[in-house]
Formats: sequence, structure tokens, C-alpha cells
Amino acid sequence: MKSIKTNDPSANSQRPECRMGLLIQDAYGIFSELQVQCVGTPADDMEEYCRALEGKPCCFLGIKVLQRITRGKAPGLFSLIDSLWPPLAPIKIHGQSQEQAQVRDNLPAPSFCYILAMRHEKSRDNIKQAHVATDLYLPPVIHSLEEILQMAALNQRCSFWATVIYMKSETQSNLPRHKELLLYVTDPTLQVASETTRSPKVMTVCVLPPCTLNKTLQEIFANNLPCSIFFKDAVKENGSIICVERTVLSLQKPLLSCTSGISELTGTVKLDELDSSTAANTLCTVKGVVIGVNETESYSWPVCNLCGSNKLRPLPERRYTFYCCQCSSDISSPVIRMQLEVFLQCPARPQCKVTLKLREETIASILGSCNSEDGRYELSAVMGKELGPIHCYVQQAAGMVSLEEISLLQAASSGDR
Repeated sequence: MKSIKTNDPSANSQRPECRMGLLIQDAYGIFSELQVQCVGTPADDMEEYCRALEGKPCCFLGIKVLQRITRGKAPGLFSLIDSLWPPLAPIKIHGQSQEQAQVRDNLPAPSFCYILAMRHEKSRDNIKQAHVATDLYLPPVIHSLEEILQMAALNQRCSFWATVIYMKSETQSNLPRHKELLLYVTDPTLQVASETTRSPKVMTVCVLPPCTLNKTLQEIFANNLPCSIFFKDAVKENGSIICVERTVLSLQKPLLSCTSGISELTGTVKLDELDSSTAANTLCTVKGVVIGVNETESYSWPVCNLCGSNKLRPLPERRYTFYCCQCSSDISSPVIRMQLEVFLQCPARPQCKVTLKLREETIASILGSCNSEDGRYELSAVMGKELGPIHCYVQQAAGMVSLEEISLLQAASSGDR
């Protein structure tokens, strides 16, 4: 049995109610996806409950058969089944005794699967679990990111442990939950990869809306907190890693991590340098000299030093004094916020126009020695300044290169920008 998803559809209910999806296989090798409605089990306990069930023989009481589906109707489910096939132990064959059963290398892959459902209450004993793992259970094979890069098969399931160093969300519709989350991850194998392999130092993992996230991960992603994650049964597709329905993300290391070579990322994270192979929606470092300022994207504005609101109204009778419409206060010392986008001359892309939108911390360090009362500065204050190496998100790479300075999550925790 394999845990494939959990969610909490009734977080506001007085009686905890969650759902979990289990991929189960019987003694005849037939797979089923079991959708369990759990009543009385808090959402915070679900992940631990699933870990306890995984790999163990179980007896499920009160199951309903919802439908029988084939490969063409559920390719995502069958890509997961294929990752567990052929079985490690002999399976029963109708009309034969157990003594005649044997492991066959040429067993055809399953062509159908059942969708089952049941209701499980904590007070009822309708899931009976054995304490010894079954021989049919195949634990996830933990790959390094370097190994995943070398995978040639299309739509192949893969599992790995990686550190998230940057994240970016994109709304795919007007519904707030329909967000596509881009996680930029790395591990020691990518960080130490030799230059001859040309492997990127960071990979992108796309988390699609069907992938269910627990509350802890939702809070981490919402607050941009550094973390390392176990990605189980993600899909390697066209050179990208995608988290879809039945992909499980967990902060806990896999049970067999001690024997699978998992190691933590240490030291400062390295990014690939900007060059002719840099693609859009990736991360890189850049070095260059400021040769101009994009004035349409460079400006400053005052915000309230008490509440941070930008809803300030000038008071004509008192110079440099504002009234904050948010907290109803007179502000004589507003905080000046700045946005600055510069043109760079980069040795790595000498024939290309490169723009870089800077973070406020970098802007302050550049303009620190210049005097200004209202946030206005002369162009000479930034012209000719040498910048870098700076961590960047690549917004555009074809024709003109458009970069945005970013702060890496792991690097921010170690004091490195």
C-alpha cells in the first residue's frame, strides 16, 4: 500500500474530517485507488498516519467500488502504477495454488484499475493493519537531482530530497487556489557538479494545483521560508519536474534515507552565471557595470513610518510633511521607498542589452554616500558602478535580457546575499 495524497476539506468543522488517497495492491497484483474519508482524525495527524500504513498489509472493511478505469482515462494514475511494476514478490494467479506462483519478468503491465471509497472513523476498527511490511511493497527509490537530469524516459515518476532556495507563484485563473507554484531547488550533487557535465546548479519544480499540500507546507510557501522537502512520485516530463495529483510533498525525510545517500546542503548556494545558454524563468548570477538607468521603471515614493502605508497626502503648509490616510497621523519623517532598474554592460553577454531591477538593499548601498532629502538622485550617482555577483531571476532571455535581483532563501539564512 502506498500513500498518495491527503487533504482537509472541512478545516472549520467541529468534528475533524480529512481525506486521504491510498494506492493499494492485492495478492493477485490488481491495483486500486482507495479514497478514504477520515472522521475524527485531525489533519495534523494524517501524514504520520499515512506513513504508518504505507507498506503494511491491511484489511479494509466497508469498501464501495466506484468505477473501473483504464490507462487512457487516467494516465497519471497509471504512471504511478508503472513505477511499482513488476512486483518484487510472487503474485497469485487465478486457478493456481500459491505454491505454483512465481515472479515473472514478462508480466504485462496492468491495463485497468479500480477506484474505491470508504469512510473511516477513529472509533471504528474498519482498517486493520499488520505490523510487518509486505513483500509486494516497493519503497520509493530516492534519486539525486543529478541522476534525475540523466533520466531519458518520458513521464517517469521520480522521488528526491532537495532544498528550496527560491519560490515564485503564478495565478492560472481568477480562483486563488488555482496557483502554479515554481520551486527552485538544489542538492549537493548539483552544487558540486563539474563544469564538464554542464549540469545546472538549480532545477525548477512546478507544483500544479492538483497537487495537495498540507497546512505546514502552505504556511511555509505563503511566507517564503527556507526548507528542505521530500518530493515523492513527482513526474519528469520534457526535461522538467512537475508535481501533479498523487505527488506527495513532505518535510520529513523518507524512512530509508539513511541507506539512500541523502545528504543535507551545506555552505553557500551557487548559481549558474549569466551566459548565452541562460533561459527565461531560471536563476543566475550576474556581474556588470551600470551604463544607464531605465527612467520609466525607476522612481521613489514616501510611505508612513508608523504603519507602512503609501496613502500619504502632502500638507502644503508644512514642507516635507504628510498626512497618513491609513493611520490618521501627521508624518514628518516618512520612509522613502525606491525602485531602480539599470542597464548593465556584462562581459558574459557583450552584444546583448541587459536590464536589472535592483532590490532596495542594493539601491541603498549604491546611493548610501549621496545626499537627498526627497529621494531624488542624479544619474551620476549610479553611472559606472560595478555590480555583482548578484543573484537574479531571469524574466526574459531572448533578444533582450531582463533580470530581477532576488534574495535566496537558504543564502538569506546564512548571511549571504
